[in-house]
Amino acid sequence: MAEKNYRQYGWPIPKHLQATVAAIAPDLKPSFADTALKKGLVTADAPVDTEHSNRLAAGQGKLQEVDLGPQAAARSEEAWKRLHSGESAETPTSTKPWKNKYGYAWRKPRRNGKTDEDVRRDKMVEAVLSEAKLSYFDTTTPSTLPTTNPSSNSMHNPTNEDALVERFRTEYFESMEAKHQMRKPPAAPVKGAPPVMAGPKLGGSKSARAKMHKAQQDEAAAKKGKIR
Repeated sequence: MAEKNYRQYGWPIPKHLQATVAAIAPDLKPSFADTALKKGLVTADAPVDTEHSNRLAAGQGKLQEVDLGPQAAARSEEAWKRLHSGESAETPTSTKPWKNKYGYAWRKPRRNGKTDEDVRRDKMVEAVLSEAKLSYFDTTTPSTLPTTNPSSNSMHNPTNEDALVERFRTEYFESMEAKHQMRKPPAAPVKGAPPVMAGPKLGGSKSARAKMHKAQQDEAAAKKGKIR
């Protein structure tokens, strides 16, 4: 990379890389060894490469002057004259209106970005909307509730409706409490019925479980006979 930058841009090769560059490119060793002596020396026979010179100047951080032509120089001279005379250095605007790319004259925005035409149109729109306004949502609440007619149906009376709701709630809770208090009496034991098997559930088929239960019952009966 140092060799490439030296060949292309003329950047100096760092001292710690000079030995490496000399080993890679021996032809560059005498050139970068006496770079200070060869700076600015151009042979008379060799043509000057302007592109290479510009790249070298840009790589070394040198500025370049660009000629903008006589018109730019004249504009700069006029600006300096106006500045010395106390006038604004900006060029005076022409009376011809500036046009956009579509050919329309540019209008300077006014009143927060709105022209007179925009303000007039907004007023017309507000007038139309105020005339066509419909109060769908009336936020004003009536001061008093309408009185109910005693001869009308009592179901439409808010007071009667609240009383019915309270009555239904009371009856419902009473019925639920009565259901919880009612308990089913225990069934009377049937004479001669086999005792209910207690203990862990045995695995296997239904016949195998029946045989095992019968063996347990015989064993329990034999124990009772021995005790007697």
